[in-house]
Amino acid sequence: MLKSIIKKPAFILVALGSVVFLLIVVMLSLQNFGVETTYNSEEHGYTIKFNSNDITYETILLDGKNRIYMDRFLAVKNRECYISVTSIGKDTNLEETLENFQSDGSYSFTIDEQGIYGAGNYPARAISYEDKAGKETLQVTYYYDEAHGIFVTVCTDEKNRKLLSEVLKALTIKE
Repeated sequence: MLKSIIKKPAFILVALGSVVFLLIVVMLSLQNFGVETTYNSEEHGYTIKFNSNDITYETILLDGKNRIYMDRFLAVKNRECYISVTSIGKDTNLEETLENFQSDGSYSFTIDEQGIYGAGNYPARAISYEDKAGKETLQVTYYYDEAHGIFVTVCTDEKNRKLLSEVLKALTIKE
């Protein structure tokens, strides 16, 4: 009888130790998964989902006089890599803007008239170029969505391309 009493507390201690170990592993795992965040922009008319461990959000005032803001979603591991969204005015002349950028030879754009982006495969003019000014080459793509009145920018290096591609796929326009 004494042996069975000694075995029960040992079994209970081993079982409790195993449960504590599993709880620690689960808590550490949850920390790595992050929090799925949904950002809803009333101003620009879209919703986007991202993991807060991988992406941070900031808003930038572009024009204080006209109160124009840009939403920017930055890769945590490289803040030079981001997706941004801003509204575009109906009077924006894209051709003139592109010509001004390309006139001094520092930019050379590739333009895809049939570009698509977002969860709904929204049609947009995709304008892209490589930015070689920094330590690493960045691929920059602008999605000019005149129908929805927004301008989406994706700026990424090779390491963050898949992450930002997934975030861009999670962008939904409110119709």
